[in-house]
Amino acid sequence: MKKIGLLLILIITIQFVAYGQSEEDYIENGLNKYEKGSIDDAILELYKAIAINPNDEVSYYDLGLLNSKKGDFYQALNYYNKAIEINPKSIVAIYNRGCVYLRLGSNQESISDFDRVLELDSGNAMALNNRGLVKFTIKNYKGAIDDYDRAIEIKPDYARAFWNRGNAKLESGDNEGAGNDFDKSLTINPKNFEVYLNRGILKLKLKDFNGALSDLNLFIERYPENADGYYFRAELKFSKGNLDSAIKDCSKAIELKPNVAIFYINRSLIKTRLGDKNGAIKDLDIAIELNPKDENTFLIRASAKDDLGDLVGFIQDCDKAISVNQNFGLAYANRGLAKQKLGDLEGACRDLKKAKELGLKVDEDIEKYCK
Repeated sequence: MKKIGLLLILIITIQFVAYGQSEEDYIENGLNKYEKGSIDDAILELYKAIAINPNDEVSYYDLGLLNSKKGDFYQALNYYNKAIEINPKSIVAIYNRGCVYLRLGSNQESISDFDRVLELDSGNAMALNNRGLVKFTIKNYKGAIDDYDRAIEIKPDYARAFWNRGNAKLESGDNEGAGNDFDKSLTINPKNFEVYLNRGILKLKLKDFNGALSDLNLFIERYPENADGYYFRAELKFSKGNLDSAIKDCSKAIELKPNVAIFYINRSLIKTRLGDKNGAIKDLDIAIELNPKDENTFLIRASAKDDLGDLVGFIQDCDKAISVNQNFGLAYANRGLAKQKLGDLEGACRDLKKAKELGLKVDEDIEKYCK
């Protein structure tokens, strides 16, 4: 009987490879239970296989796959480590361990594993693709694009690599190149609806609102529980002045993913445009609670309070913005102008001079108020 490695379904953009061949009945039982959807029972069968043969590399590898499927990535690492200890040249174990490191944010370890895979198999397009993902994560976009280029050279129909390269080009400011790569990815695999989100974001950036709306609608139709599609469609509708529909999409994004500060910030901007200033402040309160280290949100809330005539609250939020970032020139400038309105000319002058020191053009205000 041949030993069969358990197959792990794709996880987001990380691809796990299958392994092969065993003569152990427990391995076969584990495969059967996995195929029936019982991962925990499959794991128990593999434990039995290891009890019989503690040096069974494939069983440890399969346990790594199953624990990855469960989302228990630290346990998966333990099993991949054991498989690699038994066979230091196991490409599939090293590769999949690199994928787990990528999921855990252990970027250097992930790169090291993909480097090792490529030492053993220089034509491994998936290792190049995933090493590109790590480089993208650490904002080494040029390095990521180089890896995607090599992956595509090896595998010209590699839709995922075109998609990933498009994202790297988008972040690098190469909008035309990004668009071409997204188009190519969809030509190869038109059913990868995730690409429509990225292409929609690109079209939104380029102010191709009709094209962006079409792509975002396709993405939302396929992934109605994904908050990002609604968020970017809300941004599009806001740009077009369709405020009522924009706020519905933004609220849907918040319903699906309630712990993302930027969703509340953008909904606050829509509410401000609609005249709901108190509602805007409530959203900003939540955004600050979720991310109290973002100085910009304090300044946005300060502006909302200024619209309500609350200069004291305006100054307090400027204070908080500066406490987060002591080199936030715009906060000093705004606080200085608010102090001037309240009659604190000395404090206003001090803040305006600090803003100038930090590079803001406030010479006219200084000349006007600092006599």
